[in-house]
Amino acid sequence: SYTLADALSLPDPRPMLQTLHVEALVIRGMCDYSDWSIAAEYSQVMPGTHTAAIPAAGHFVWLEQPPLYMEVVRAFLRGEPIPLAAYSPAR
Repeated sequence: SYTLADALSLPDPRPMLQTLHVEALVIRGMCDYSDWSIAAEYSQVMPGTHTAAIPAAGHFVWLEQPPLYMEVVRAFLRGEPIPLAAYSPAR
């Protein structure tokens, strides 16, 4: 299983993410316990990132809001507009 200790011991993914040249989707719950700056940083590091903040969801968005999560993922994969108001994370 993956723990916080694992996260602290793994290499920083940001340098590698900067080399990607594909669209990416960052999803976070509006009630997530992790700092909003994390979503903002991933959005800034990866060019072409779409960010979606799922209302009434915490860290486990796919478990807490499965229909909306699937709708967002499907729209992204199909190249359709994300079915939520635009979200622009701030540092």
